Amino acid sequence: MAGSKLANDLLQTPNTHYSITLIGEESQVGYNRIMLSSLLANDISDAEMPLVNTDKMRVGGVHIISGDPVICMDLETKELCFGSGQSVTYDQLVFATGSRGQDATDRGASAQNVMGFSYLARC
Repeated sequence: MAGSKLANDLLQTPNTHYSITLIGEESQVGYNRIMLSSLLANDISDAEMPLVNTDKMRVGGVHIISGDPVICMDLETKELCFGSGQSVTYDQLVFATGSRGQDATDRGASAQNVMGFSYLARC
């Protein structure tokens, strides 16, 4: 959420030009993770989940890499490499890693009706 919001805000900053790449491990970026419980409870729809408009960000020049986690980085050459084999270089880098909930199965829960939903793809 923080990375998506920062990229969107930088894009909206007047009289500045940045080359922005937003990288997300999940296949979907830019959604409001706080609303996952409401989505799971059917209190809101998928259409109400976006935190930012990623289509508009792409049109504005933001390069979005999603569903491809960073697996290594070289601080000397300022290069990131991804699980797919792709790599990118950067001038400035912001880490907005968010949080990762502990899966109930990690604690020994084995019931078929127990699941975690800290990611949109799990809802």
